[in-house]
Amino acid sequence: MGVGATVPRAVRNVLANWTGYVVGLLVTFFLSPLIVNHLGASAYGVWTLLGTLTAYLGLLDLGIRSAVTRYVARYESGGDHGPAIQIVSTALAMFVAMAGCALAASVVLGLVAPSIFHIPAEYRVSAVIVAALAGASTGVALVNGAFGGVIVGLQRFDLTCGIDVASALVRAALVLGVITYGGGLVELAVAQFVASVAGAVFTLWLARRILPGLRLRPTWSRSHLRLIVSYGGYAFVAQLASSAKSAVSMAPALPESRSDQRRMRSSASP
Repeated sequence: MGVGATVPRAVRNVLANWTGYVVGLLVTFFLSPLIVNHLGASAYGVWTLLGTLTAYLGLLDLGIRSAVTRYVARYESGGDHGPAIQIVSTALAMFVAMAGCALAASVVLGLVAPSIFHIPAEYRVSAVIVAALAGASTGVALVNGAFGGVIVGLQRFDLTCGIDVASALVRAALVLGVITYGGGLVELAVAQFVASVAGAVFTLWLARRILPGLRLRPTWSRSHLRLIVSYGGYAFVAQLASSAKSAVSMAPALPESRSDQRRMRSSASP
């Protein structure tokens, strides 16, 4: 009975993962050139710069979502429904605080980025608004991590991928609408924010369906806070190490010595 019950879910998870990957790839493939052509080189450069900078605010996750996944899976496998809900409530309180930090940091970033990166004057007001909206989107994603961790902890990867696909399609539709009606940087940022909120609402709805009794009110529990911090800290360090390794592996290889450089120049010359 156990094996027969797990095989359909495993198949659904695999198919959902591949579907999510293909849909995300297609959306990015078709939307990126449309956005570039619509915005133009300068505006797209500002869009990419602000998106890259605010993406680092996602590190404010601090491994909390991984801790939610771990302890929800542990408690629910043992039938301890109450502690699982308390873990989520404590994580939600932490994520709300991190979301506030992300929003504040994004506003500051939007104010200082134009002078640091020499953003053209016509985009400076838009840069502040776009950065704030990107920070708000990051904050929504952080809060959403508490509920997304529940879905992953209960091994419903099919639902997670379904959320990703739905969010990608909503975002694509909104971006196409902005392009069709001639919107600019701010309108694109609004579209991204609305898509993030839609994905968060969908995630919350599914999480409450598969984990009955899940509360929306963030509450602290010192014992569960210690659990989240202890495990989340290790997960956060592992995430940083993996990101650093990826960045190093993508860096171009440099000659080890001047003789290597001379050999490269001589081999390149006719």
